[in-house]
Amino acid sequence: MAENHSEIMGKAMEGVSTIKELEVLVVPSCCILPMKTVSGSKLSIYSISSQMEKRGWNMFTGQNPPCMGLCVGEVHSKVLGAWLKDLKESVAHVKKNPDEKPTGNAGVYSAASTIPDDLLDGILREYVNISLSVRPKT
Repeated sequence: MAENHSEIMGKAMEGVSTIKELEVLVVPSCCILPMKTVSGSKLSIYSISSQMEKRGWNMFTGQNPPCMGLCVGEVHSKVLGAWLKDLKESVAHVKKNPDEKPTGNAGVYSAASTIPDDLLDGILREYVNISLSVRPKT
């Protein structure tokens, strides 16, 4: 029998809780599992997200506080173990390489927090124009 969404989310939350450098930001009531580094940590959640992206995972990032989120769906009943393994490896990589800058989507979001608001809107609009494409009509 397939697991239901709340069972998958519970396992994901339990898995994140085994990583001492991370914590669940809030107990989710929907499908997004938000997480952040523990208080006092020097690790960058954006660097962790970048490492996850390099491993093929699409993580959402946010600010205030810096966080990343996993959109939990049915497929996670099959891939949650691999995701947790990659998350642990990503945290270990960032611990070993604390000065490595975030890259990919998380790098853009991380840098956005340092740009003045009056410039940010135009920059992010251009980034979206460059990074997103629409399938051509066939």
